[in-house]
Amino acid sequence: MRTLLFLVLYWLRLPIVGLLSILSVAGLFGTLFALYAFPEKTAMVWGIGSLSFLSFAVVYGYDFLLMKLSPLPMVDTL
Repeated sequence: MRTLLFLVLYWLRLPIVGLLSILSVAGLFGTLFALYAFPEKTAMVWGIGSLSFLSFAVVYGYDFLLMKLSPLPMVDTL
């Protein structure tokens, strides 16, 4: 069951990680632009920055989950 779950998640990795990575980089540039163009709108800056960081964290967690589920040992100690 573990190997089947790993294979399905690994198969879905490219679209999920690809889209979230694009969102993360676009959010980073959007945050920097919003800081420059709209310094008085702090809610917008924090919202875009939070979205960017959250998408980065999901990508990191997704890859970590794949390493934990891998049929071959990839993570020794954590």
